[in-house]
This record gives sequence, C-alpha cells and structure tokens, in this order.
Amino acid sequence: MEMTVKEVQSLCFSPTHTTQRSAEALSGALAAKLGVPYAAQELTLPHERAQARAYSAEMLVVVGAPVYGGRLPNVFVEAMEQVQGNGALAVAVVTYGNRAYEDALLELQRLLEGAGFRVVAGCASLGEHSMTARVAAGRPDEQDLAAAREYGERIAEKLAAGDTGTPKLPGNEPFRAWSAGPSVYPETSDACVHCGLCASVCPMGIIDPADPAAEAEGCIRCCACVKGCPVGARAFTQPPLLAVIEKLETFCTARREPELYL
Repeated sequence: MEMTVKEVQSLCFSPTHTTQRSAEALSGALAAKLGVPYAAQELTLPHERAQARAYSAEMLVVVGAPVYGGRLPNVFVEAMEQVQGNGALAVAVVTYGNRAYEDALLELQRLLEGAGFRVVAGCASLGEHSMTARVAAGRPDEQDLAAAREYGERIAEKLAAGDTGTPKLPGNEPFRAWSAGPSVYPETSDACVHCGLCASVCPMGIIDPADPAAEAEGCIRCCACVKGCPVGARAFTQPPLLAVIEKLETFCTARREPELYL
C-alpha cells in the first residue's frame, strides 16, 4: 500500500502533562522518521475541548489520555464527540500510574474507530500517579521518553512498509461500568497565596480564582491543581482517598515498563 501520511499530530487530554510528554515524544520521533510536519494539540481545558476537530486520510493522529480507575475519563470520551477522523490513521496512547491500565487501551481503540480513525498501533505509557508522587515518581522519566521515541520510529517503519493493519490490543468487552467514586475535591490550606494557578489548570473549570477553597461540584480528581500549586496548598485529606493512596504506596511501587502494540 502506498504511503500517504503527510502530517502527524498529537491530541491529548493530559491534566498533569504525563500523557502529553509521552505522546509528544512518540509523535515527534514518528514524524521525523516519516519526514513530515508535526503539530501538538490538547483537549485538556474546557475551551480546547469545545473546538470541533476534523482530520483527513492523509494524516496520522496520536491520541492520548490518562487512565482513571482502569477506564478513560468521561470528560475525554465526551470531548471526542467533537472529533472526526475521516479515515485518518491513529495511534492510541494511554498513561497509567503504575497500577494497571485494564481495558483503557482497548476502550480508546473503540472510541477512535467510532470517530472514524484507523488505529495502527497502541501504547501504554507510565506517568507519576496523580494521587501520590510516591508511585511512579517523576515518570515519564528519560528512559520512558527514550522508549516512546523508539516506539515512534517503529510505528513509522511499519507504515513505511505499507502496513496499516490494526493490532490486537489488550482488554475485555463489554467494558465494566465506570464509577465516579466519592464526590470529593482537594482542600485548600491557609498556605494558599491566591495566585490563581489552580483555576487556570483545572480541566473542569470549576475553581474560583478569587476563592479556590469554594470549588464547585464536578472534580474528576485529576490532581492538576494539587501538582501545579507552587506552595503545596491543595491536597486530598478525605479518609476514603487517603486509604486508596496508602494501598497504592504499599502495593504499586514495583517499576512497570511501557508497552507497544503493533
């Protein structure tokens, strides 16, 4: 089959930038290997998700999202309703915090196919856990990013050989019902300096920059505000979430490695 990719783009929902870093490393290497332009786009903030996006059969899009409880975030799934693949090739990338990605990669494949993409590869990458910096700390690290770049080159080689087949991605269907869990959000301590950064990075747009402690309902516990706070004034303190964090720090510290499916 004749090679037709003329542009590579990445499209990520990445509140704490871990998915974005891996996807962009992979995408950049892929584009360089193919010798085509590359551009990065995001679905993280409300105004970014509101944009309708349409691609073409001569494009390849690396689509990335984090894994929350073994599933894709609902807000990302809803945002993809604004995206039209129109026969473009796609690479599915999910990032998980060293526990498990369960069915998320297969779920992303199905989501992309439903939007009109042709999935040619899948990747499970690692990122520092959103709830605790003690699990997968600092990831993706340089070793992870090197692997992402290698994966991009391998995908390019597959395409250059005329292979646009869809790999078998791990996961089980039907997907189990997704649970939002308890309705809680990070609490704001007296250390807050009212800089407004938490409000600017919140993917749900629910933090009042004038009064961060008065957060409205709708938190998805992505921890963008927690990790982005320059003075450490935001944290989850609720017992149910502290129990989850304790389990993660006890049972999920062994290093896992990225996985590529071609």
